This record gives sequence, C-alpha cells and structure tokens, in this order.
Amino acid sequence: MVVLVAWLYSSILYHLVGQWWQDPNFSHGFFVPLFSAFVLWQDRFRLARLAVNPSSWGLLIAVGALSVLVLGVMGAELFLSRVSLLLLLAGLVIFFLGWNYFRAVLFPWAFLILMIPVPAIIFNQITFPLQLLASQFGTVVMSAAGVPVLREGNVLVLANTTLEVAEACSGLRMLVIFFALSSAVALMIHRPIWERLLVVVSAVPLALVVNVMRISVTGFLHEKVSSEVANAVFHDFAGWLMMPAALGLLWLELIYMRHLLLDPPPGGPLVAPGKYTVHVVKRIDGVDTPLGAAQTFNVVPLYLSIMKESDRAGVLDFQKKAAALQRTLMGANRATKDALTRIQYVRRALDEIAGPDLKLVARVNAIDTALRDINDQLNGDPILRRANEPNQPSLLDRVNIAVQGLTTTLPPTATHRDSLAIAQQQTATLLDRLHKLIEVDLAAVEKQMNELGAPWTPGRIPQ
Repeated sequence: MVVLVAWLYSSILYHLVGQWWQDPNFSHGFFVPLFSAFVLWQDRFRLARLAVNPSSWGLLIAVGALSVLVLGVMGAELFLSRVSLLLLLAGLVIFFLGWNYFRAVLFPWAFLILMIPVPAIIFNQITFPLQLLASQFGTVVMSAAGVPVLREGNVLVLANTTLEVAEACSGLRMLVIFFALSSAVALMIHRPIWERLLVVVSAVPLALVVNVMRISVTGFLHEKVSSEVANAVFHDFAGWLMMPAALGLLWLELIYMRHLLLDPPPGGPLVAPGKYTVHVVKRIDGVDTPLGAAQTFNVVPLYLSIMKESDRAGVLDFQKKAAALQRTLMGANRATKDALTRIQYVRRALDEIAGPDLKLVARVNAIDTALRDINDQLNGDPILRRANEPNQPSLLDRVNIAVQGLTTTLPPTATHRDSLAIAQQQTATLLDRLHKLIEVDLAAVEKQMNELGAPWTPGRIPQ
C-alpha cells in the first residue's frame, strides 16, 4: 500500500518539494511534515493502546480522494492534487484503524495542510490588500512619531525620499511562515481548544504588527538618520528580526493568557457549620505578636432543611478525607512524572554503554510502560482528551469531583461520596504499584547500571 501511494504521488511530491526549495514564500513546507511526525512519535505509546476498529467509510473517503486526484491531474490543478493526498491518508487511517485513531491524529493530520502552497490566484488577491493595510498603519505610526508622511496607495512620500511597500514587503511571506509556527505552538501547548484556536488566529494581527513596525522604523531612519542606514535596516537587519519579534509577541500573548485569563481565583474548602474562634497575629523573625482580641463567631448552614445538625460531623469527616486524598494523588502524580524523567535519562545512559544488556533494556521499557499507565490513570488519556472522545474519569478527576463538595455549606451529594470512595479504592492499588516500580524495580535497574559503569543519571548515587 505504501509503495502504491508513493508511486501515485511521486510526481506530485517531487514538484511540491521543488516549490518549497525554490519559492521562499513556502520554504516552511519542509518543517511541516517533520513536525507532524514528531507529534505522532511523542504519542506513539498511547496510540499503540487504542483499539483497532476499521471502518468501511474509510474506503469511501479514499475513493473520493482518488477522484480529487484525477480531477487535479486532468485539470492541471496542483492544489487539488496535493490536497487529495491528505484526504487519502485520512481514508486509509479510517479504513485500516478506525475513526478513533483518526480522531487521535486529527491535529497533526490537519497541520499537514500548511505544507501545501496557497493557489497563486488566492495568494495574489491577498498580497495587494496587505500592502495597502501595511501602508495605512505605517502612515499612522510614523505620523504619531513626528515623521511627516503622505500616503498614495502603497507609496509613502516622506520629506526626503519615497517608500514603496512593494509585494515583497506586504508581509505575506512572513505571515504564512508565522501562521505555520503559531499552529505548531498551538499543537504543543496543553490548553483548551478555544485557546489553541486563539493562538492560531492571533498569528495574523501579530504578523501585521511586526511588518508595520518594520516599515515605520525604516521611514523614521530615513528622516532622522540617513537613507543608507534605513535601506540596510529595511532590506537586511529588519528582515532577520521580523520572525524573532513575532515569536516574542506570541510568547507575551501566552504569558498573558496564562496569568490573566486562565488562573482561577484563589479559594478553598468552606468550613463546616459550627462555632469558631479566630486569632490575628503578626510574625516577625519567628516571633508572634497578637493583634487585638480573639473573635468568636458561628457558621450556620444556608439550608437547615437539607443539612441537619447530625450531618455536620459527617461533612467535616468528608472534608478531611477528600483533602488528604487530593494531597496524596498530587504527590503520586509528581513522583510519577519525576520517575518518567529518570527513565529518560536511564535510556540515554544505556545508549552510551558498549554492548548494553538487552534484558536490562527490556526491564527499563517495562518500567516506562507501567509508569505511563499509572500517569494515564492519574491524569486520563491525553489522546482521547485532545480528540474530545469519551474517557474514563481519571483519579484526579474523581478527587476533584469530591473536592467540589468542599465548596458549599450543603452536605456532599451521593456523586461526591461515590467519587471519593472509588478514588480511595483505586489509589491504594496504584500506590502499591508505584512504590514497587520506583523503590524496587527502578532502584534495581539503577544499581545494575552502577555495576556496568553507566554514566550518572538523576536520582542515582554513583558508586
């Protein structure tokens, strides 16, 4: 099948790579399939666990893709011919592996569309409006900076010279490449779908801002410094700085999203109804000084008909158990991730041993697989989450549901109690496995590595 597809598309792929090589507007095409392959390689272990459920719909999609190929070849339409390859790949995945596999690889598959050059008719229709837009904003910025400028279409008339925002200066080339990079960033970050889409869409205004900055700085240098310096900046130095500047703006956007949009407000569990006494003190150099007298107050339930006096002790007990389990699972999650990191260093160290012990390598692989399984139990399967597929609640999901019962003065519901009970039962088994993997199996592997003279790895004391 691979040979047949390669034969069908050999000429198309040859000319596609040639266009990447010759046309600087689409030189990023070399990067796109490599990045998609990298994303698939990162998820290889989870993809291997997915159930194979072939669907005959894939055959229908593959036939449709071949029809698009015929239309593209007969009509000499390169774009259709190239897109048909992506449709054919989707059909083959669905036919041989099933819809669940296709949903799991949907994002890296969709990313491949960026390797296909935009049809020339569309590319040319976009270029001139971008020239005008860059000229308009450049005029506004230069005027605000005190540089006298008159705009005539895409030509900026300054006091001492004239700047033309030509096709090469429209910013479209940079926009296409930056759009691909922003899409790659959106694939890598662990954010909800709408936030990833925001990162992708923001590539357009960010690229426009950077191009306007380039034009404005050039006009400013023409007026305030010299034409020689301005031309050098415009054609050489600024061209190299455009992409780093755009990536810097994207980085600032991600910081803004993380700190201002995503962080939940501080909060914690509500105390159970009862009588409480509060002391306010200040601590300086370990010395506590009381501030005023102690204050006593009563916390009363909002709905007496729902929470009875006899329920209050049970609510307090539930709160303690849920909080303790949450701390336990967060610690187990951190220990699992640290152990997975140690395993990666162990793999690298084993590669530097002359003639590594194959049995030892197999043990390392088994530990790695078991740790990844524990990580999935704690956090859920990221492949299914990314594809918005139904997924078994993870242990952290269950304990979070239970902890929701701490944020109200009402008694925990049956759902809260059931989630806590299931999480407690599964946590006991998981902790036993995790202790054995880290304290016995991984420790034995690291001991044997010491005996083999392997390079030092984090968590292992050299001998």
